[in-house]
Amino acid sequence: MTPWRKRVILWGGVLSALVGTPVWLYHHLDLDDPFDDSSFDRAAWIQHAHSDDDNPRGHMVESLIDQLKDERPMRAEVIELLGPYGLTLESKVPRARAGVRADQLNR
Repeated sequence: MTPWRKRVILWGGVLSALVGTPVWLYHHLDLDDPFDDSSFDRAAWIQHAHSDDDNPRGHMVESLIDQLKDERPMRAEVIELLGPYGLTLESKVPRARAGVRADQLNR
């Protein structure tokens, strides 16, 4: 192997490490998580049933999913944990129905 080829391989490895390490850290340390991994709080979940700009529900979703994966509750227990589902009549948006996709609600 020529010295020139050794230098190309060495600098290619250095460049890959300099670019790859920050990218790997960014994705594996969840630095791109907009929801900050807040723990699930049932009272706050129920209190903020309606979506708005300051709704903390999104911050709790990952914790909630982990909790439900560990416990493996029945559907009725999930509904009890999360409170009533769907939106109220005041919002003029139909309530979600079990087994119905969102695009089928207005049919």
